[in-house]
Amino acid sequence: MPTAKDHTIVHTALDDVDASIRAQKLEENGIPTLKLGGTSGVAFGMIPAPEALHIELWVHNDQLETANQLMESFDEARGQSPASQWSCGCGEQNPKTFDVCWKCGATFGKSA
Repeated sequence: MPTAKDHTIVHTALDDVDASIRAQKLEENGIPTLKLGGTSGVAFGMIPAPEALHIELWVHNDQLETANQLMESFDEARGQSPASQWSCGCGEQNPKTFDVCWKCGATFGKSA
């Protein structure tokens, strides 16, 4: 079991998919990762509080800096993916979650 003395939480995931992908990324780069938390209690009919569903990824303190860099690059790659953006007629790149261009106000799918 990790302790605050020798391990640190590098990421708190909201679901098992995110936690598993991130843990795999860390493991592929030689960083052993411990996943703690999640929905294990649900299998036994318990209704957990929302914060109890979060999954913590713990790494050894010696590898924390590298783990943080990997998590940052993972987040950047997810946000800069062409599939997660749309181009406005004004030339601005917007996240797919935006229905309106933040720069010119044009609606997604229409030119500025």
